Amino acid sequence: MIKIINILKYSVLVAVALLYMTGCNEMADLYEDARPVKFWVKGNKSFLTIGDSVSFNDSSVNVASRVWTFEGGSLATSTLQNPVVVYTTAGEFKTKITCEFNDGTKEDRMFYTTVRPHIVANFSADKQYLKFGNPVTFKSLVTELNYKENTGLENTAGYRNPYKWEFEGGVPATSNLANPTVLYSTPGVYKVKLTAYRNIPKDSSTIEKVAYINVLLNDVISPSSTLLALVGSKIYLNFDEDMAALPADAKSNFTLLVNGNPVDFSIELKTARRIILTPNSPITEGQSINVKYTPGAVKSVANKILAPQDLIINNNLVNLLSENSDFEQGNLTNWSPRFDNLPAATWNVVNTAPNSGTYCLRFNPLASDRHRLSITCKPGLVLLNKKFRLQFAAKASESGWTGGYAVVWKDKFGADPYIETSQNWWTNGANSNWKTTSFDLSFTAAGWAGTNQLNVCFLTEANKTERFLDDIKFYEIFE
Repeated sequence: MIKIINILKYSVLVAVALLYMTGCNEMADLYEDARPVKFWVKGNKSFLTIGDSVSFNDSSVNVASRVWTFEGGSLATSTLQNPVVVYTTAGEFKTKITCEFNDGTKEDRMFYTTVRPHIVANFSADKQYLKFGNPVTFKSLVTELNYKENTGLENTAGYRNPYKWEFEGGVPATSNLANPTVLYSTPGVYKVKLTAYRNIPKDSSTIEKVAYINVLLNDVISPSSTLLALVGSKIYLNFDEDMAALPADAKSNFTLLVNGNPVDFSIELKTARRIILTPNSPITEGQSINVKYTPGAVKSVANKILAPQDLIINNNLVNLLSENSDFEQGNLTNWSPRFDNLPAATWNVVNTAPNSGTYCLRFNPLASDRHRLSITCKPGLVLLNKKFRLQFAAKASESGWTGGYAVVWKDKFGADPYIETSQNWWTNGANSNWKTTSFDLSFTAAGWAGTNQLNVCFLTEANKTERFLDDIKFYEIFE
């Protein structure tokens, strides 16, 4: 009996040693393959990148039939024992298998597959033009890199650092930081390369920007800020130090793009620290604006050259009136036509030759006086101590009429007095074409009614002609 016990002890020790030597995973696989499991299915991976495939395997025994159902995969269904499915769309997808066995019983199992987009390498630098001996700080703009699956992998086998930078002409020459700082000591033009890695699911992406860093003998200067000013009529390039007089050919080094198309403009150094570009036609609401500058002779008084620029100018033109100020809803929603102690004017939204879009407003005054249109401004607008511009298009059904308009700001219609902020008379002249009119106004605390309701009063001759209005806009003036 003692011998038998010793033999058993020895067998257990040998088994433990074998388990240690072969490793847990391999023994688990041996166990899984050896044990008599009736229903055994699996996939070779659960995290993958778009375009990757998953190999599914059904090792069940005594199977009479099986049906796989794949969500988001290249196969919708399959009856194969070992189907391979490709995933071309990012997302979380379910896979289901149902097996029917020879004894008539059924089993099913659900798999979950996570598909991530490809990572895309990109980066920026805080400066691309600099005097030698100065540093540049780079910023990773890699997308689709940091998912929760990659957390805490730094000390695991096969782990790769997410960033591999290569800096031609820089110190250090390489880096694994997300946002490294690099010193450039020698004038020249240098490339920068970034390779990004994702560990789970595996993916990589590389970008190389040639002639990206320009190291110069002179200091450089760039605009400290930009501004679309005076309701789209001016573009300001502001500097933190005085600029030298512009050379005669300065304009040739600038390009102004509106919605991606070059437009003509004039250029001037208005003050010592502001270069102004004036487009031939004002910028309008919603247009994109880019100012490009190629190396030239523009410089500061301190002899710093203007670095090449590719500036995106913020379009700050936003109509501050409530929706439907252009009547494009085909009705008078948000508008309140009124009249002051006079027979009612007839107001209609029509689609007859508008100034722009599909609709405009037509009204036929039945008396000579003020005929008011009221609309509120967008919520949250602060009016005091700011400048604004009211702009609208008007015409008449025949030529030779006269009229005018005024603007009032008050809590509600009713008895005078009302706050009349500004007034301007306009004569249509000898034709009945659309004409855009505008004027500027500002609000101070004196006499302020504390409301955001705008009343536009049109002063007209009665029974003369029909009047048409369109594109009523209210902009803040930045200067």
